[in-house]
Amino acid sequence: MNALHQRMQELAARRGIDLAALAAADTGESPLGTGWTVDDPAAARREMAEAVLAAEMRGTFANAQPDHPEVARWVSELIEQGPDAGDRLPWLTLMGATGRGKTHQAYGAIRALSMAAARRPGSYRPYRWRIVTHPELSAALRPKSDKSHEYALEIYEVADLLLLDDIGAGSLTDYGREGILHLVNHRYVRRLPTIFTTNLNEDGLRDAFGDRVPSRMNEGVIVVVDGPDRREAIGEWR
Repeated sequence: MNALHQRMQELAARRGIDLAALAAADTGESPLGTGWTVDDPAAARREMAEAVLAAEMRGTFANAQPDHPEVARWVSELIEQGPDAGDRLPWLTLMGATGRGKTHQAYGAIRALSMAAARRPGSYRPYRWRIVTHPELSAALRPKSDKSHEYALEIYEVADLLLLDDIGAGSLTDYGREGILHLVNHRYVRRLPTIFTTNLNEDGLRDAFGDRVPSRMNEGVIVVVDGPDRREAIGEWR
C-alpha cells in the first residue's frame, strides 16, 4: 500500500467511510444503502480531494493556481458548462519556452477542477485525474518481457482529466509515437478533458507527430505562456 492510499484510508476511516463500497458505487449513484453512511458526504469528498492533491502536488506546485487569464477562463467554462457543452473540444494546450510556468498553470487547473468536482452536489464517484510526462509515458510504453507496456495507457485513457506534460520531449520511437497517437485519439473521440504542455510550436509538433496531434489541439484552446523564466526568478537550476 503506498502512502497516498494509506492516507486516503485513514481519512475515510475517520469519517466512517468504506472505500470498497465507494469503489462499488462508481456509477455516480448515492452510496447510501450500500453498507455505510457519512454524516457530511460533501465535506468528506472535499477532504479526500484535498488529501490527494496534497500528496501529489508538492514543492513549487503545492499551491499552484490557474492565474493566467486564458487558463482561468478555460477552467471556469469547463466547470460551468461541462465537457460536452459547445463545439469546442475541452482541451487546453500550453505552449512556451522552458521555465515560463506552463506546468504550474496546468497543475493549478487540475487543482481547481478537482475541487470543483468535489463540491458538485449529487456525485459520489471519485474525480479521476492523472499527470504523466512524455518521457515517463515513453518509458512505460517501452516493450518489456512482462508485457506491462501493453496496459500502460489504460489509466490515462479513462481519466476524467489528464495532463500530458512536456509532449514532444519524450522518446519518438515507433512505439512511443504510436502510443501518444492512440492516447490522443482515444480521448479526442470521447471528448475527455485533457491538458498538454509543450516547448514545441505547432510546426515542431507536426514534425514530431504528423498532422493529427496539432490539428486536434487546435479544436481546443491554445495558450502561449511567455514572460520571464520562473525558475530563474526563484533561484532554481535550469
